[in-house]
Amino acid sequence: MIFFKRLSLLFFLCWPLITSATMQTAEQPEPRQSLESQFERGVWLLNQQQWQAAVSVFNQLLDENPQWVEAQNNLAVALLKSGDIDAAREALEQAVVALPNFKIAQQNRQRLYDYLAANAYDQALGKNSKRALPDLSLLTWQPEKIVETPKLDNRASIQQQIKNWAEAWSSGNADKYFSVYAKNFQPQANIAKNYKEWHRSRLVKLNRADKPFIEIKRNKIFLNVKQNAAIAEFVQHYQAKHYADTVIKQLSFVLQDGVWLIQSERVLEQLSR
Repeated sequence: MIFFKRLSLLFFLCWPLITSATMQTAEQPEPRQSLESQFERGVWLLNQQQWQAAVSVFNQLLDENPQWVEAQNNLAVALLKSGDIDAAREALEQAVVALPNFKIAQQNRQRLYDYLAANAYDQALGKNSKRALPDLSLLTWQPEKIVETPKLDNRASIQQQIKNWAEAWSSGNADKYFSVYAKNFQPQANIAKNYKEWHRSRLVKLNRADKPFIEIKRNKIFLNVKQNAAIAEFVQHYQAKHYADTVIKQLSFVLQDGVWLIQSERVLEQLSR
């Protein structure tokens, strides 16, 4: 009997310590998953067609890494599959830094643009048939490609160059216009065969008496400072005497001798004519 009393007393004295240790163990959070394991889980969820769960995973990753192109691209895939086309398009806009490493994101966005354009065309013709959603490619884990937040002065410099470019085009100031282009500027194949041919044709247009009005709106700039490269995308309104249109234009910039210069340009989408 005395033994049981002593055992009960010992248990009573030790109970606060046991309870405290148990509570501390229970309150400890589970170890946080690595970025890689979270990313791979998001890809797994996509492959399992669990679209909303994948959206949640990639949104969480992007809360901490807003410039993570691979996560943005895969978020767009999940959003598109879940039926939120507008959000998918916005995610791809964020993903497209339009540098060589991110061609898949560009291709995905172009597929989505083509799909939206085809739907708009069908509606204009009065067709009721519904097109299948485009297949977008996933991007795999590449942590070294998370882009660091760029300095604001780079964005300001590019904004100024776009302004100079538009003003020179509107006024026909050829020297100022060509000064915004890099020495290794690459014209689109359907515009000119080489720089010399492009320069000659642009000079003819700049010297016309009918000067166009150029307006730039909704300008977005994507930077990769480590590679001295950037992309500007915007809505361009062009108004001349005998022609007018509105397009989404993309200018690729490269940093040369401390100056941001246009290395290539293209029309992403024709909005009106």
